[in-house]
Amino acid sequence: MTQLRHARLGPPLAIAALLAAGGVIATPAAAATCSSTDGVSVVVDSGNGIQTGCAPGDPASAWAALESAGFRLEGTQRFPASFICRINGYPAPADEPCVQTPPATAYWALWSAAAGGGWTYSSTGAASLNPAPGSSVGVAFGAGRQPGMAPPVVSPPSTTAPATTSTTRAPTSSGTTSAHSETAGAQHTSAA
Repeated sequence: MTQLRHARLGPPLAIAALLAAGGVIATPAAAATCSSTDGVSVVVDSGNGIQTGCAPGDPASAWAALESAGFRLEGTQRFPASFICRINGYPAPADEPCVQTPPATAYWALWSAAAGGGWTYSSTGAASLNPAPGSSVGVAFGAGRQPGMAPPVVSPPSTTAPATTSTTRAPTSSGTTSAHSETAGAQHTSAA
């Protein structure tokens, strides 16, 4: 029976390993966003798929958040570090030379969302938009459209202190007991 079970699992596991090695299997989109307010979640929607990332800490700008989350940005020749023209090589240089700002029908629209809020179109460039930790930055390629997913929901950091627990040990042969507070790390002995 064991050989039969391995025989059934062999081909599917081999196919999964082959696909993963070739980079065909992608991580689920939501897995890459920030899980708490300790960073800025990033959503990139090319129109052909959505990719997400997390920029840890407090990035100085949306541009910095996108780069910190692992996206490769290229600006225009006129505005090299403020107007996003290309992300991870999209659109291709043959389709958009990135000399001036791209046309209004085919550009990376920049969006932001406060923690728990919806997308708001940014009227500033990616170098000027300063996202707060816990917020989201989104970009979508097209004619000013929103990213194709809602801003990720993050959990606020825990504000409760860890619980204190105490244990009492059985009396020793000398008749004393020992109490240990795990959070304080101190032992106290007393006579019985």
